[in-house]
Amino acid sequence: MANDQSSIMVRVIAAAKEAFMDRGPAFTMGSIAARLGISKKTLYSVIPDKETLIDLLIDGARLSIKARQASLMADSALGPAAKIRAVLETVPEDAEYFDYLALVELEKSHPRLFIKIQRLLDEDWEATLALIDGAIKAGAIRHFDRTIFRVMYTATLASLFRGRGLRMRGQSYAAALHEVVSIMMKGIET
Repeated sequence: MANDQSSIMVRVIAAAKEAFMDRGPAFTMGSIAARLGISKKTLYSVIPDKETLIDLLIDGARLSIKARQASLMADSALGPAAKIRAVLETVPEDAEYFDYLALVELEKSHPRLFIKIQRLLDEDWEATLALIDGAIKAGAIRHFDRTIFRVMYTATLASLFRGRGLRMRGQSYAAALHEVVSIMMKGIET
């Protein structure tokens, strides 16, 4: 039974990810059940509500980002500045084409979860800061105020999550993030 529950949970998460990619937080639990060919009762036996499901998606995205960043940090083919650039541009696996403006809707419909995303942006900078310190020591980037750099980066990402400018210009979040990181890196590279 526990194995069946975990198997269903994996399928639920995958279906919810697809639904969120398609519709943002406007997806329904009924649409998830229909995608899976299960009843809503079965779905609710695995996951109590939509907010919990979206919370699991956020946790999964974070784990994906952290795994991709760890891989980039360990990549000996990348120089110090290139590693910083790549780490700062990391998005979750399979999310390159995600419409991040769905997060505007998430802020309205599930503000607690949007606040969680903002908090996650502000946390867990130790490895990135160590990477920056190593790049400074290697002479790849100049010395700068890391706190200001971090605040600029996280504030810009939060602004991109809320911005209509990306959609109006037809620019993807990944492209906008690349531009932000490029501008910031040009300011610190030697």
